[in-house]
Amino acid sequence: MRRMVPDSIRALVLDGTWRVGEKGTEKFKPDILDARMEGFRVVFISLVPLMGLCLLASFFIADVILKGDAKKEFQGKG
Repeated sequence: MRRMVPDSIRALVLDGTWRVGEKGTEKFKPDILDARMEGFRVVFISLVPLMGLCLLASFFIADVILKGDAKKEFQGKG
């Protein structure tokens, strides 16, 4: 994106203040959206295996019943 989009527009995109259809940025819209989608793709590719690893690891955690979890008899008034 650095080579295709001017620094002023790039700064708006990185700040999160750029909006689709903004005047003067129409010709850069495809490049900006491609860069955003590539960013989402990188995050997805890096986080999905991590979440899978966490799910797999959760099966190895022992299920321990706490002392306070035993069934208590109802103590009513009267």
